[in-house]
Amino acid sequence: MKKIGDITNTADKNGEFTDGNVAAGTPPTQLMGAWFNSVQREILNVLAKAGIPQSATKEDQLAEAITKLVAGAGYLPTGYSYSKSESDDKYATNEKLTNELKKKRDVNDLSFKGTVNLLNPSKDDFLNFGGDGTGYALQVAIVNNNTNGRFYFHDRAGKKTIYLPIHEKSGTIALTTDIPNVVNATGSSATDIMSQNSVTNELNKKFDKTGGVISATSKAIDIATRASSSGYIQISDENAKAIHHIGKLSADSTLSIRNVSENGSVTIKGDGVRFNGSQLALKSEIPSFVTKFQDVTTSRSNNVNYVNTNSHPIFIVLQSKASTNQNAAYTVNGVVVRWAVAGSAEGFLTSATIPVPPGATYSANGFEKWFEVS
Repeated sequence: MKKIGDITNTADKNGEFTDGNVAAGTPPTQLMGAWFNSVQREILNVLAKAGIPQSATKEDQLAEAITKLVAGAGYLPTGYSYSKSESDDKYATNEKLTNELKKKRDVNDLSFKGTVNLLNPSKDDFLNFGGDGTGYALQVAIVNNNTNGRFYFHDRAGKKTIYLPIHEKSGTIALTTDIPNVVNATGSSATDIMSQNSVTNELNKKFDKTGGVISATSKAIDIATRASSSGYIQISDENAKAIHHIGKLSADSTLSIRNVSENGSVTIKGDGVRFNGSQLALKSEIPSFVTKFQDVTTSRSNNVNYVNTNSHPIFIVLQSKASTNQNAAYTVNGVVVRWAVAGSAEGFLTSATIPVPPGATYSANGFEKWFEVS
């Protein structure tokens, strides 16, 4: 900005206006247009700096420009002390406010960016989480005399229920490096564990699905059920529709084999075997594995009809006489099923085993030995 002395030499030695002294021969300062133009440009530059266009009808534009420039500069009110960070009647600087807010966390949206360091406190401090104002569910202890922290878990009433220290080595609580890897496969690792998905897949391959092999020296499968309930193996088609049932199909102890598709059932009870409810054989009528073998020669006579009174077949074993001129004939229900003739010159011996159905008659002549298997 130019002083009047920079424009004319009629200013005093300080470059300021003077009224002059006519008697002493000192002229007054000349009012030069160049100086007024310089002052005008200075004022217009203040308006331009504030972003205010010059108006010929307004006379407060300089004041408006100064007010706007001061407000935009963020100057502190009179009397503010830079040494104070808290005051009831003062404003905080933008820098101070920003720095202090960086130390805080939003209680409704806790988040950290980067590493956050918690300094070792002068006494035991705690981070409390949860609760409805009457207590908290998790309390993290920051202990001043221990480099390790600890967790306290509380119940709804605020009573401490679990104390969990955090150790620097494997022990009471596992480190991250101690946690096994979760894998989606089988294997022989002693540290990895199978995921729920892989366990499910492997179990689906076993006996109940695809015929897995069960190795056992005694009881291989044990179906535990109540005495008054059923318990059986079901074979189903691809639509989960039952085809066969094998096992205990009712409240009693009957063993059943049921063809569900064709409605056929074989049941085994203590007194015998049945098909669809109709008796096939009584236990007392079923030959045992060790059959009865009897020599009944002395109680049998030639050409006498005997009856198989059993409900199952029997077998007769006959041996003919060895003397000459002998005939042997064996009949079942009047039908000759075996015969032999010995000539006059010499005799010969024959034997025969003949089945006899239940209720059938049977007879023989010319026999020497008669055995029955029943």
